[in-house]
Order: sequence, then structure tokens, then C-alpha cells
Amino acid sequence: MSFKYSKAVNETITVIDKIAFQTNILSLNVAVEAATVGEAGKGFAIVAQEVRNLASRTTDAANEIKILVKNATVKADTGKSIAKNMISGYDNLKDNISKTIELISDIEVASQEQQQGIEQINSSITLLDSQTQKNASIAQTTKEIAVKSKSIAKTIVEHVFKE
Repeated sequence: MSFKYSKAVNETITVIDKIAFQTNILSLNVAVEAATVGEAGKGFAIVAQEVRNLASRTTDAANEIKILVKNATVKADTGKSIAKNMISGYDNLKDNISKTIELISDIEVASQEQQQGIEQINSSITLLDSQTQKNASIAQTTKEIAVKSKSIAKTIVEHVFKE
């Protein structure tokens, strides 16, 4: 309930209270006049009492309305506060979601960089493996040449000592 509306209702209730008060005063005056007249004023005394009762019920109703307006205002203010807190919470949630999306994007970029790095490592390993196989082949060829050279050298040495 807005402050403006609440204030207007309270002003209206104040007017009703004043009317009830004035009505009560008027009924007392009528009761006094009816008492002065005596037996002829008994009917007016009954009417004055009913007007006083009506003024009292009006005052009670105005007080009940005041309490209802006060409670409604408190509840509306509480609701407004809760709504503000919810909006603040949603703003924080929105910020956190934005930060999470940013982190996910950063992770995606880092993952792509890691994938490129892994591909380069795989390429290097493949190249290294190829080079290792070439080295192994050269080593095998070198061994075979060494074995043949040893055999030739042995044969030469045997021929040299036979002569």
C-alpha cells in the first residue's frame, strides 16, 4: 500500500472520528434537552441513546479500519522490502551467471589452446618416433657394416699371417 493511499485513508478515518465525536456530543445535548422536558421527552431520549450508540459503533469501526490500514501498510512495506531483496538477489544471480558464462568461455579458449598444444606434442612425438626409427635403421646398417668390416679385417689378418 503506498504511503499516499495510506495517508488519504487515515485522513478520511480522522474525519469519520470527528463526525462520530460531534454526533456523540449532539446526542448528549439531545438527551439533556429530553430530560429537561420530562415525560414528553422520553422518545427523544431513546433516539439520543441510539444516536450515541451509532456514534460509538462508528468510532469502533473507524478504529478497526485504522488497525486494518496499519496492518496492510506494514504488510505492503514488508512485501516491498521482500521484492527489493528479491530484485537484488536476481541482480546478484544475473551477475553470477554472467561471470560463470565468462569463466566457461575462458575454459573453452584454454581447452582449445590445450588441444592445439596436444596436437603439436603428438606431431612432435610422431616426428621423434620417425627419427628414432631412422636412427635404429642406421644403427642396424652400421652394425651390419661393422660385422662385415670385422669379418673382412679378420680375413685380412688371417691372410697376412699365413703368408
